[in-house]
Amino acid sequence: MKCPECGADGRVCHVKEDAPGGVEVTYLCPNRRCRLYGQDCAVEKLAQPQSKPEEKA
Repeated sequence: MKCPECGADGRVCHVKEDAPGGVEVTYLCPNRRCRLYGQDCAVEKLAQPQSKPEEKA
């Protein structure tokens, strides 16, 4: 994800695997010249992987 302010590639700050609706990834802005430097700049929601039904032998 890119910072909406400066366009720099964000760095992963936090991954919340138990978020409702899937995995939630929070990004920080790494650009020292940006006003969002060191702050959350984007949040991405990833689809939760569907588990396969267990096979019985």
